[in-house]
Amino acid sequence: MKKSTKTNLYFVADRSGSMENMAKEVIGGFNSFVKSQKEQPGEANLTYVQFDSAYEVIHDAVPISDVPKLTSKVYSARGMTALYDAVGKIITDGIAKSKPGDVNILNIITDGEENSSKIYTYEAVKALINLAQDKLGWEIVFLGANMDARSYGMNLGIKAKNIATFDASSVGATAAINTMNFASTSYRGMLTGAALTHDMEVFIKSSHTSSALDDVYKKCN
Repeated sequence: MKKSTKTNLYFVADRSGSMENMAKEVIGGFNSFVKSQKEQPGEANLTYVQFDSAYEVIHDAVPISDVPKLTSKVYSARGMTALYDAVGKIITDGIAKSKPGDVNILNIITDGEENSSKIYTYEAVKALINLAQDKLGWEIVFLGANMDARSYGMNLGIKAKNIATFDASSVGATAAINTMNFASTSYRGMLTGAALTHDMEVFIKSSHTSSALDDVYKKCN
């Protein structure tokens, strides 16, 4: 039986200067993500933010059906990597706005480690991830390039199965966002009672220390 559940989708995209060679793929991947999520059953809102040295809110809890296509006029690479500020801000705002019973899925894509946050520290972001993920039931997906994403994400408290490293290339960026889409669709299906494919069931049932998301990423790549 399908449940009447609202999903809050959060998409955090790194737009620092080093993302320039993947900008086209990030834009196309985001648009494919939105198209796919529009086709899923159930109500969903999307919050899309992008960050470099600063944090920019593009869509704030917009119904998924109303989200327009992302373009190069909106997303262009520049600046440094204020990862902690972006993650800390979106979790803080999301907790304040979401209601009991909502499904919350946070997707983060970055090609580098933190280097310019001014508001949130490592300790603050780790505490927020613990609150959102472990106490409020959020699913947080972290994909990183130019780093050991598994180690980096786990040090922040993110579940190992929800972390994968991707190649810092156009092909890698496309595959990474395809993986995010798969994960979001899987979690939405599980939590709203919609039908799951066999691969989705395997992903959902995998332990927190498995390499499920990595496996999905490799299939997409």
